[in-house]
Amino acid sequence: MADNFLRIALQKKTEELHQRDSVIDKLRSELEARNKLIASLKVELEKFGTAMKPLLDQMSRHMHVWSSGDEEDSSSLSSSSSESERDDRGKCNGDKRTPSVDNTRCKRLAISAEPPCVEKIRNLSLRKVPKTDQ
Repeated sequence: MADNFLRIALQKKTEELHQRDSVIDKLRSELEARNKLIASLKVELEKFGTAMKPLLDQMSRHMHVWSSGDEEDSSSLSSSSSESERDDRGKCNGDKRTPSVDNTRCKRLAISAEPPCVEKIRNLSLRKVPKTDQ
């Protein structure tokens, strides 16, 4: 009788072990499938990244907003303006109508043909000098 009881207990334990082994095998196969999926997604992400990196760099260069403070002197404005126009042709400085990414407008620069001290020059009288010595 004790021998029969031990056999039944042994059968139950072997059944439990077989069930655990089958669950472990199932989990291992799911893990392998997920690892394969992760590897394929990493490959696709790398492909996407290499294809999109030049485009993203180009977009970030073209969407760069050049803004200047109100108190800058004209020499720094003109040098910044020419450098920015060379780098971002058709954008903020070249085409004033193009809005930037955050919908702010670029500061427009204008060069006046009139000297800053026009009043002083207007009051001066010019003396006529003949071309030939007489």
